[in-house]
Order: sequence, then structure tokens, then C-alpha cells
Amino acid sequence: MTEAVRGIKPKRLIFVASGTSYNAALAVRYFMEKVTHLPVSVVPAYNFTNYESIHESTDLIFAISQEGESTNTIDAITKAQEYHIPVVSVTENLYNKKRNTIAQMGNYVLDILCGKEEVGPKTKGYVATVLTLQMAALEISRKTAQLSEVEYERLKKEARDTVENLPQVIDASIEWFHANERDLAKAESSIVVGYGANFATAIEGGLKALETVRYPFLSFEVEEFLHGPLAMVRSNVYSFFISPESRGYERINPLYTTMQVQNKHCYSIGSQKGAIDDKRILSSEHFMNYEGFTVLEYIVPMQVLAYFMYKAKDQELYIREYPKTKDVLKTKTENFR
Repeated sequence: MTEAVRGIKPKRLIFVASGTSYNAALAVRYFMEKVTHLPVSVVPAYNFTNYESIHESTDLIFAISQEGESTNTIDAITKAQEYHIPVVSVTENLYNKKRNTIAQMGNYVLDILCGKEEVGPKTKGYVATVLTLQMAALEISRKTAQLSEVEYERLKKEARDTVENLPQVIDASIEWFHANERDLAKAESSIVVGYGANFATAIEGGLKALETVRYPFLSFEVEEFLHGPLAMVRSNVYSFFISPESRGYERINPLYTTMQVQNKHCYSIGSQKGAIDDKRILSSEHFMNYEGFTVLEYIVPMQVLAYFMYKAKDQELYIREYPKTKDVLKTKTENFR
């Protein structure tokens, strides 16, 4: 990473990715902008290749693909290099003898250091990608003198404390699920609501659940949820609120406390002031709650939920309703697996 910024003073950054990697980029965007003082765009890889205009101010692109074989991300790298824009490939498992495709293509490479994650719905790799990109933000800021040494060390410590606390978050999330298992196992229609950087947490949490549970999980930013989608919530719709106490909490907190007494399927990841303190709320006391790093920890309960709910419903992950789509609409190269 230091090589990528040693000879470049970036003016604009672009993240290109698909799926879970795209959600990880969304989770990091505000942090990256805050510490680097640079504008950051997050663009779906297919859109970047086929629709996005290349601006002269763009001088560094992060191409993110955990397994490194996403055809859309590969095409995006090809386009960037046609315009002579340096690319940082962000990917996994670089200690393999055979590097994956985007690792071979990038001008620079960042290993997300999670090894090879064999399961289809990614969880470990999501958190590893978010953390890696946040550390990249700190290094860019340090090299471009946007961050003092004191701030640099403080943020690194907050990240370290957050990561070291994740086992407690996992344990608390498992306990939270099992306390509510009889109800959660019945869910067939759900919404997930977040705000700020944790809107990405809502998107990724919803994605993990629908990938495994195979029932609808719709994700919304809190204000956009109030502008229409709230009307869809009936007595059989389950609601999950991602609720760290940062800007946006002042909106989601009264929303939750109002809905909680009207809908027994209303759950919160994070404490809710003034609400009925019952088993549906996973208390904030289990999290470190450093503002820049809540995206690392508030996703964990949704990942745990996705796993245990799919187990409770006895779903088979390797059986798909439309198995032939992967043959006509390829998203991975032949090198995949």
C-alpha cells in the first residue's frame, strides 16, 4: 500500500467491486473520506466498465474481489489500465503459489489476510476486507500528511481493540439468536434498517440472510425507509435495526421504540433508549462502539443470524431453484475454485 501512494498524491479514489466486496467498500467509504480528505466513489464493477466516465482527477482505483475471479471486476481493471490509472487489487489468499487473476493484473496488491474462505456466502472475508481498506486509509493519510501521528496511533488502537473484542460479540450474538430462536425460525419476510456507514451493514446483513435463509430480506437506509417502505410492514414482517449510537440514532431510536410495541417481530442490534428492555434487543454493551469501526462489529450479529436461521429452517445451501443461470450468465472466470 505504501508503494501505491509513495509516488502518487491521489486526488480522487474509486472502489470497484461486486456483491459482498461492493458492500465492504460502501462500509469503508465515509471512513476513507474522513481520514484522507479525498473524494471516494463506490461503483459496481459492471457499471464502471460499461457506464462510468473516467475523470482526469481519478488517479487510484481499488479493485476488490475476495476470490479474485469476478469477471466484472476483471473487466473494470482492464478499463482502468486502458486509461493508465494505477489499480490496487484487494483480494485473498496471496500466499498460494498460483495467484488469482486480479492479483496478477493489479499494479499493486493488498492481501485481506483471511486465507481462502470455502463457503459461498462470505462472512470472514467481508470483515477482513473492511478492516484492510480502513488500514489502507490510515496509510494513505499518513503518507499524504492528512493525519497526525497521534491520530494515526489512536485509530489503529481503536481498530485493534474492536477486533480483539469480536469473540465477545460473536458469543453475545449467538446467545441473542437462541433467546429468540422460536420466533426467528418462522420469519419469511424481513427488512433490515441502518444509517451512515452502517447502511452498508444493513445491506450486507440482508444479503447474507437471503443467501442462506432463502426468504426476502430488504435493506433500507433509515430515512428512505420512512419515505414509503414503512408501509409494507405488517404483523408478519420481521424488522432488524442496526443501531450504534452515532448520527442517525436520533431517528432510528424513536422509530424502534414506536414499532416495538406494535410488532412482536421487531429486533435491534444495539441498545434502544426508552424502549422495553427485552430479549429482542442485543445490548450495545457487547460492542466497543468506536465510531469509525462499528461497521466491523455490528455486521457480526447479522452473520450469526443468517447462519442459525438457515440451520433452523433446514435449508440446503447447494440446491438452487435456477441452477442453469450460472451457465448462461457467468460471474466468475474458469479459474474459480
